[in-house]
Amino acid sequence: MGFEFTYFLWHCYFFEKTGFPCPTCGFTRAAIVLGKGNIIESLQYNAGLVPFVFTLGICIYSLFNTKHYLHKQLPYFAYGTIIILIMHWIIKIFIIFTNK
Repeated sequence: MGFEFTYFLWHCYFFEKTGFPCPTCGFTRAAIVLGKGNIIESLQYNAGLVPFVFTLGICIYSLFNTKHYLHKQLPYFAYGTIIILIMHWIIKIFIIFTNK
């Protein structure tokens, strides 16, 4: 038998309480396929992961290189990531309602 990765993952309390997916629903699956190099499939699981990883990379880079201009742009990257997460979440909920 193969190793079952999902056995060790936590349950989504937001989904358990509301019946709706949370804004970060699919992040783990998206991260796994992104780690395998499948960017398009990762975007299908959760479109917010790629901008999140990009913004996180800029945060880490800015910690070590404060003379670079990117640390000033960081709030805009963060806001953009949050907007993408919320838009993906709304679309996902809309798809759930239209398929019932």
